[in-house]
Amino acid sequence: MAWHSRYQKTRAGRCRRFLRACALPALLGLAQAAGLAAGWPNPIEPANRSLLLGQWVAVSRYRQQVLHRDGYDYGVSVMRDDDGLYRMWWCGGNLAAGIPDRILQAISLDGVSWTAPEMALRPEPLALIADPAVVRASGLYWMYFTGTARDDGTDNDIYLATSADGEHWSRHPSDAAPAPVIESRMTRQEGYGAGQPSALFVDGQFVVYFLDQDSPGGLYRAVSEDGITFSEPEWVMLVNDVDVKYNPARGYYLMTRHGQFAEPFSRTCLHLSTDGLAFTPVDNERFVPGPDLGGGFQLGSGIAGDARGLIGDRSLIVYGAGDAGLADTWDLYQSELYLFPARPGHVYRFFGPATEAKDHL
Repeated sequence: MAWHSRYQKTRAGRCRRFLRACALPALLGLAQAAGLAAGWPNPIEPANRSLLLGQWVAVSRYRQQVLHRDGYDYGVSVMRDDDGLYRMWWCGGNLAAGIPDRILQAISLDGVSWTAPEMALRPEPLALIADPAVVRASGLYWMYFTGTARDDGTDNDIYLATSADGEHWSRHPSDAAPAPVIESRMTRQEGYGAGQPSALFVDGQFVVYFLDQDSPGGLYRAVSEDGITFSEPEWVMLVNDVDVKYNPARGYYLMTRHGQFAEPFSRTCLHLSTDGLAFTPVDNERFVPGPDLGGGFQLGSGIAGDARGLIGDRSLIVYGAGDAGLADTWDLYQSELYLFPARPGHVYRFFGPATEAKDHL
């Protein structure tokens, strides 16, 4: 099946992320033992998971809902800023009220309880926007986002807005006439184009991962010294809807991906890389547990890193979840992930009142 051809569906009557998802393929007790059984995962998976990811053990658990409002929410970018505050940007709208995708923002002291959502960016003068990815560098917040002048959601490119405070934004090069900083190299007409950016700032460079329907289609990476002029994109792998962060102490890139199993079941899946280009292969068994909602549907995850997109061994992951067929049920939820070097004979699990074992993390 040519997955990219299905991006040509129009947006009428549904939000763009739903098309994208359908197009592509309290402490708790013991975690699962490392390693997984064969076959597809059950939508009713345990609240904790422990699995091998390359030479690392990934231990994860579902935590809780973090945001509910009327309408739908997904496509998260979240950071713990230099002042200790958590900042989150995401895509939200309301199908029932006829409100299209907009970019919203909120602040939190703990990454769990958030302020009321406020507007970050409206679509105008573009027709549609989505998928914020925010880093802080050179005294500014840099937001890369998907945008198009077409109201059917096709022919997307990646645009930029900057802010001095993370709340008030100006589009590049001007609010009246925004221009892409990464353009799709798609040759055929009325396809999806380029979008779904994930951004980080590593070794003095802006690094942006994004989907493009170029040939070959899939995930690409481009770098920039000034955040505006990007290198020729490098193809990474045939996946979409990702977020990427870097662990400088361990020397790996962590990637979350929207893993589509069998409709409507989907999960946040995991990949690792030492160079940011060669990631562990697609394996939908390597997923993070979420809430048991909508038959197991979650999408648009964001990994909470620092202001530059750097992480340690522990990460919070925020994502949309709800009924796949009812976008206005999509709220934001949170899971937790730890990564450790695999050690023979060790047991990896979250420790809580249910167990008194001394071999806990």
